[in-house]
Amino acid sequence: MEKRFKAGLKKLGLTYEDLSNKLETNLSSIKAMAVGRKIITPKIAADIEKTTGISASWLLLGTGDMFDKPAGTLSKAFGDDSGSRYSISYYPDIKASAGNGYCNSEISDVEIISLPKAIIDKKINAGKIDAIRVHGDSMTPTIRENDIIFVATNMQEIYDNKIYVIRYGDEIRVKRIFKRRGEKILLRSDNQAFPDEEVSVHDEDVAVLGQVIYNMADLS
Repeated sequence: MEKRFKAGLKKLGLTYEDLSNKLETNLSSIKAMAVGRKIITPKIAADIEKTTGISASWLLLGTGDMFDKPAGTLSKAFGDDSGSRYSISYYPDIKASAGNGYCNSEISDVEIISLPKAIIDKKINAGKIDAIRVHGDSMTPTIRENDIIFVATNMQEIYDNKIYVIRYGDEIRVKRIFKRRGEKILLRSDNQAFPDEEVSVHDEDVAVLGQVIYNMADLS
């Protein structure tokens, strides 16, 4: 999405400052969108389309052409009203480590990401879904550095070969988990350069926070 964002501005000869003036927003927010630190929500994409002509559906989903605006494309993907989508809390200050660990500071900001109801399994409680960003490359190629993942915090029961966000001491990590004999679990990275870790299910320093159900990169 960030590549399309920058490609659209380049095609029009617009600077980040030009776009910030058109959208009447601060320059730092535009720069953050360009590097993936701030989500381009459907509302922002619609505002960009209105002020620049860059197709919102192309920007968000990569469908159609840069300046095509086929009727209904964006609404089919994200919904036009609150009845067709869920609002998911995104915590930009929280990062799940896909590496050797990442210590998070105090939460100071919350943003909203809209997801279409159609993509969320009915068994999942949408009110218990949070979005956070990934730091590190231990889960590549499945989850890459700076990807935004959606975590179902009410899905803490462990099933083999599923990906979970866990608390490990003072760190938040994302790992694939397997059950082991002797009341132990195996924490595995998809990047084979990182070794497996085995921990006890009774270890007070380890807690499953939720199952990863989506990766923003797979939805854009």
